[in-house]
Amino acid sequence: GLANGNLGVVKSLLGEITDESNQARAFAIFGLATSAGVVLGPVIGGRLSNVADRYQAFDTAFLRKYPFFLPNAVIAAVVAICGLLSPMVLVLNTNDLISKAEPRGENVADIPSHDEEPPEDDVCHLLDSSHDPSRPSRFSFPLKAKYACVAYGMCAFEYAVLDDLFPLWSMQSRPAGLAYSTEAVGTAFAIKGGGLLIFGPFLVPFFQRLVGTSRMLILAACCSVVFVLTPEIAWMPSALHWPLVAIMMVGIAGIANAQFSATMLAINESAPRDRLGAINGVGQSTAALARTLGPLVATTLYSWSAERNLKFPFDIHLAFLVSSGAAIAGVVFGVLLHQTNEKQHRMMGRNADRVAV
Repeated sequence: GLANGNLGVVKSLLGEITDESNQARAFAIFGLATSAGVVLGPVIGGRLSNVADRYQAFDTAFLRKYPFFLPNAVIAAVVAICGLLSPMVLVLNTNDLISKAEPRGENVADIPSHDEEPPEDDVCHLLDSSHDPSRPSRFSFPLKAKYACVAYGMCAFEYAVLDDLFPLWSMQSRPAGLAYSTEAVGTAFAIKGGGLLIFGPFLVPFFQRLVGTSRMLILAACCSVVFVLTPEIAWMPSALHWPLVAIMMVGIAGIANAQFSATMLAINESAPRDRLGAINGVGQSTAALARTLGPLVATTLYSWSAERNLKFPFDIHLAFLVSSGAAIAGVVFGVLLHQTNEKQHRMMGRNADRVAV
C-alpha cells in the first residue's frame, strides 16, 4: 500500500548506520520486527473490535455505533508515535556522522559507505552496460543490485504462497489435509513466531558471518525447496502431525529469516551511497508485487486442483510446486549474485596488483 515505501527508507537507513560488524544482526532484527508486526496487528484488530459486546466497561453508544474505532485508534496512535520518534532518530544519525567526519576534516557528504566498493568506476561498467561514468544516473544500477532485487522478489513470492497455502491445506478434511480448526492454525503460526525469536537475533547473524551473504542466500533458498513436501504430513500417523507441523513452522521461520536477511544485505552491499534509497525502493516494490501475486496464484491453483481431484503433480501439490519454483529461481539469482561478486573481487585484486607494480 501507500506505506510500503517506508520499508525501503528504513532499509536504506539501516545500511547507513550499520557496518560489517553489526549489519547482519540489524537486518535479522528488522525481519523479526516485521514478522512481529504481522502477528500483533491482527491480534490488536481482533481483540479490540466489538469491545462493547464483550466488556461492560466499553459498553458505550459510540463504540456500539463504531465497533472498529478502537483498534484503528490504537494503530493510528502507534503510527503517530513512530512518526514523532523518526525525526529524532534521523537527527541522532546525522549528528553521529558529523562527529565522525569533523576530526578528519571531512564533509559528511564525502564519507564513503562501508558497502561501497572503491573501484566501482573501473569494474561496475564492465558488468553493467548501462553505466556511464561521465553521466551517472540514479536509475543505472549495478548488475549485482538487479540480481539482489529479483532474488528478494522471488523470496517474497515464495513465502507469500506458503503463508496462504498452510491454512487452506491444514483446514482441509482428511486425508488430504489435517482438519485443523482456526485456533489450531493460529497455534501453528505462533510456533513460527517463536522460531523467529530464536533465529532472528542470534543464529542468522552467526551464519552470515560464517559463510557470507550470497552463500547464505543460496543455501537458505536450497533448503526451502523441501517445503514442497508439506502435504505429505497429512499421510503420516496422526500422532506425528503436530510434531511435524512444529518442525516445519520453525524451519520456515529460520530459513525465511535467513533468505530475507541475505537479500536485504545483498541489496545494501551492492548499492552505491548515492543510489541506496533508489535501489532499496526498487527492491521493496519488487517484493510488494510478489506479495500481491503470491496469494492470488496460491489460492487459485489450490482451489482449481482441489475441485478437480487430479493426480500428482496437478493435485494440491501444484501450488506447493510453484512455491518451490520460486525458491529455485532464488537459488539461480543467488548464484549469479555470488559469481558477480567473485568477478568483481578478482578484478579488484588485479587492479591492486597493477597499482603495486
